[in-house]
Amino acid sequence: MLSRLVAALFVLVQPVPESGPVAGAGSADGLTFERAEGPAVLARAGAPDLVELSGEGKAGPKGALVFYAVNRVRLTGIAAAEVVVLRSVDGGQSWSSGDPVAFVGPSVREPVEDLSIVQLPDGRLRLYFMLAREEALPQGPIVPDPWDPNRPAPVRPPVPMTPDQPPWPATPSFPAPKVPEPVPPGPHAPLRAVLSAVSDDGVRFTIEGGTRTALEGLEAPDVVYCPAPGGGQWLMFFASGGQTRLARSRDGLAWEVDGVFTAPGPGRPAAYRLLDGRIRILRPLSSNSNALVFDPATGRIEGEPEVRLPGPCLEVSVCPRAAGGYAAVLVLPPTTWK
Repeated sequence: MLSRLVAALFVLVQPVPESGPVAGAGSADGLTFERAEGPAVLARAGAPDLVELSGEGKAGPKGALVFYAVNRVRLTGIAAAEVVVLRSVDGGQSWSSGDPVAFVGPSVREPVEDLSIVQLPDGRLRLYFMLAREEALPQGPIVPDPWDPNRPAPVRPPVPMTPDQPPWPATPSFPAPKVPEPVPPGPHAPLRAVLSAVSDDGVRFTIEGGTRTALEGLEAPDVVYCPAPGGGQWLMFFASGGQTRLARSRDGLAWEVDGVFTAPGPGRPAAYRLLDGRIRILRPLSSNSNALVFDPATGRIEGEPEVRLPGPCLEVSVCPRAAGGYAAVLVLPPTTWK
């Protein structure tokens, strides 16, 4: 009995792929980035996103950098991926220790990934995220995919929920045999959804109901705000099917996939707004930034090979500074850290 108890309590911690040491970086022009000196901001993490606070509030002082990431470790039999938040008040030269983020509302029982943080006009922070397993998606509206109009998006019927229920139907021990439904020809990636939560202090987030958008193979969403005369819009760049795609929203809650925008090429998009209103999109592949520039006013997309990152990196997040320049955080391959 004692041996069984010891075996149950003993777990082996192993790193999860697509994670590594996180380093700070900066750039004067948004093209050439230099890594900050000193130890790693986080020893092993992934899915980073960064924002500069535009005003005083519970989340921090005006001009502070707020950085979210997923501490990725895997315990035998248990998936553990804790979302943490760090702050810097000196432009990214030093960072606070990581505070764990708490989610309030419908239970999120799966590890989360692919974070994107934005500040709303009222000063609150909105965190966009995805669940690590597509079969654990909460119920919510599904947005049809304009790239495949002949294949209707799957419809998930609403499921009555209580606070003690998981956000997916329970599976009976002995399910009755089901007749397979016809599947359209061609390969199809799993349906993935983007969820969101809001916070006043940047630590305690309240889950917002439903899904923001859901598509097959969607991953790595990154949201930026694009001001414009007569009302701005939110832009969500994401990876799907070996290309970068775009969704648009007026309120940051209801999203529509842009049926025209597409940028072939792999990589997890990291978008940030330039001084002239255009959006630069980095898609790091080793030491190649695989960068694009998108003009929301004209819809024009151009490649930009001049962007230089400080060596190989797995993921990157960049935000413009109100005082000038750009701050960034980089997830580096574990073997490259020195």
